[in-house]
Amino acid sequence: MKELRYILATVPPSDLGEYPLELFASFARHGRYVREKFSWCRELSEDFFRQYVLAPRINTEELCDCRGFFCQQLEPRLEGLSLHDAILEVNRWCAEHVTYRSTDDRTSGPGATWVPVSRNPP
Repeated sequence: MKELRYILATVPPSDLGEYPLELFASFARHGRYVREKFSWCRELSEDFFRQYVLAPRINTEELCDCRGFFCQQLEPRLEGLSLHDAILEVNRWCAEHVTYRSTDDRTSGPGATWVPVSRNPP
């Protein structure tokens, strides 16, 4: 799978020793899913898709297998939207459900940032 090969070729070597291969495979499967599911994602250039959708992380946050969970939360709201409208809808969802509080020197990942009503993060 080309998505997994890309991820494994671009993550820091320390990630390969710290996280199981299945985590990276899950990221690759999810990337392929959203690329096929959403027309606006199919329209992204390959470079943009790799850097901003497929990439396992943006900064130094802890990796966690939460993309499927967040996709389930957002998918009904994104169905049939244009890229512009999907971006706005994700921002609305984040404003409704996400609270960022810095707790240490490491960037907070999605599992630590999302504060659900039930207080049970993914």
